[in-house]
Amino acid sequence: MKSTILILGLLIAAPAHAQSLKTATYVFTASAAADWATTYAFLDRRAATEGNPLLQWTHNDPAATVAAGVAIDVAGLYVWRRFVGRKHPRLAAVGLYATAALRGVWVAQSAAILNRSRR
Repeated sequence: MKSTILILGLLIAAPAHAQSLKTATYVFTASAAADWATTYAFLDRRAATEGNPLLQWTHNDPAATVAAGVAIDVAGLYVWRRFVGRKHPRLAAVGLYATAALRGVWVAQSAAILNRSRR
């Protein structure tokens, strides 16, 4: 949670022209990777099930769930950048930052649960 607040603070403090769509894409990609890493850890330990209805067909197989989820993220990112980013790059960047922040919260919560379960 602290890291999410720090990232949001830095983004707010940075001037709008410094917040490029390319940087926002990197931030989104990093948050997605962290989210899928924690998802894999949960599924591998049978500590949780995937709640996304689009991924129910994977039957909580960790590798299949992560692969399908990454494919959905890549397709969504492509569509977002192509149809929003071309005409409204600042809006597209804000959307990617907001999504990255949400995923950062999920990762922080998941990491806390994983750490508690190891004890």
